[in-house]
Amino acid sequence: MESDGASGINDSYVATGFYFLADEGQGIKMKKDHSTEYYHISKKPFASITNILRATVQKNVIDQNETYGVVIVFDNKGTKDLEEGTGNDKYPYIAVVIANRLMYVIENKSKIKTGVMNIYLQDYSEKEVGDMIDSINKKK
Repeated sequence: MESDGASGINDSYVATGFYFLADEGQGIKMKKDHSTEYYHISKKPFASITNILRATVQKNVIDQNETYGVVIVFDNKGTKDLEEGTGNDKYPYIAVVIANRLMYVIENKSKIKTGVMNIYLQDYSEKEVGDMIDSINKKK
């Protein structure tokens, strides 16, 4: 992580949100969490943390194994931003960042209109997911 020196602000922290992919050498280079893959994402999200009303942990039990997810609920502006940013032929892939962690890069061909996102997180502990939720609810 880097600081700009004068203000001490961390300029490499990537806030929770939904991002378009950027061309190599453009945007922000991020390593996908729990992976060796790197992607370049746009500098600003198209659906932002500032428009998230709340986030909660969703616990799933599949074949007696516990997994966790994050449920994000957007306000009206965030819902509109999500709808306008998804299903876009110009940007067929979107990146999901939660608290400075690139969680997913997914192909997206359809509009998401509900403003409620359920993000499944495999191989994350309940504490890790809880920390992500805290970061989201604190608007980081």
